[in-house]
Amino acid sequence: MRISSRPASVPVASGVLIASLAIGFVIASAVCAYLLVAVGGYAGTAAAFAVNSLVCFALPGFVSRVAAVGTGMWSGVGRDPFSVIGIVLLLTMACQPFLEFTSSMDAFCASALGVPDDLARANKEMLGGVCLFDSVGHWAVAILVLAILPAVSEELFFRGAFLPLLRRATGSWHVAVFVSAVVFSAVHMDPSGFITRTVLGLLLGAVFAITRSLWAPMLLHFTNNAMAVFCLSLTADPVEALSAERSGQSIILSVASLVGTMALIYLLQQNERKNWTLTSIFKKINPDR
Repeated sequence: MRISSRPASVPVASGVLIASLAIGFVIASAVCAYLLVAVGGYAGTAAAFAVNSLVCFALPGFVSRVAAVGTGMWSGVGRDPFSVIGIVLLLTMACQPFLEFTSSMDAFCASALGVPDDLARANKEMLGGVCLFDSVGHWAVAILVLAILPAVSEELFFRGAFLPLLRRATGSWHVAVFVSAVVFSAVHMDPSGFITRTVLGLLLGAVFAITRSLWAPMLLHFTNNAMAVFCLSLTADPVEALSAERSGQSIILSVASLVGTMALIYLLQQNERKNWTLTSIFKKINPDR
C-alpha cells in the first residue's frame, strides 16, 4: 500500500509532528486521568494504557509519517522476509543479557545521582496493575496493552515518522538513530530505565535503518515486551519484581550478549545488501545439505 502524497518540507513536517504529539499528549492525559480516577482498578488502568498508546503515539505517528515520509505506510521486510524475521527473533533473545546489564547501570546511576524514584515507582505500580495472570482474558489484555499496542504505536511514531524526519534534517542515519533513541527513552519518563530504553531504542533504530521497514522494529519491540510480560507472570508480585534492586549481571555474559547482538545486526545488514540469508549461511557451513 502506498500513499501518493509527496513528503512535506522539513519545517512543515516538524511542525506537524510537534503539534500532533502535543495535541495527542493533552487528550491522552485528560482521558487517562478520567479512566484512572473515575473507572479505576484493573479496567481503568488497562484502558489508560491502551488510550495512551493509541492517542499519544499511534494517531500522531500516522499523521506525522505521511507528512515526514509521504510514502507507503507499510513496506516489505527485505529480500528474504523469513530470514529477517528469524534474525530479529534471535536478536531479541541475544540482546537480553546486555539489556539486563544496562538495567544494573541504570540502578547504579540513579543511586549515585540521588534521583528520586517517586515517578518510577508510580509507573511500575501502573504497570503492575495490568499484570494479572489468573485468566486467559487477563493474559490477553496484558499482551495487548503492554506488547502489541506499544510495539505498533511507538514504532509508528518514533521509527516511522520521527527518525526519517531527523534523517532528512541532519543528513545522517547515525545521528537520527541516536537522537531518536534518546528521545524515545526520555518520553517514557522513567529515570530508572533511561539507559536500558536508550539502548533498546538504538537497536530498534538500527533495525529500521537497515531494513527501511516498520515491520522489523515492530516485531523486535513486540517480542521484547512480550518476554518481559512472560517474566512478570512468573513472579508473585509484579510491582515488587519491577522495583527490586538489580543484581550485577555477569560481565562475560553481557559482553557475549553485546557481541552476539552486533553480529546479528551485521548479518541483518548483509542480508539486506548482499542477500546473506540464514539458509545460505547454513548451506555454507553444511555444503552437503
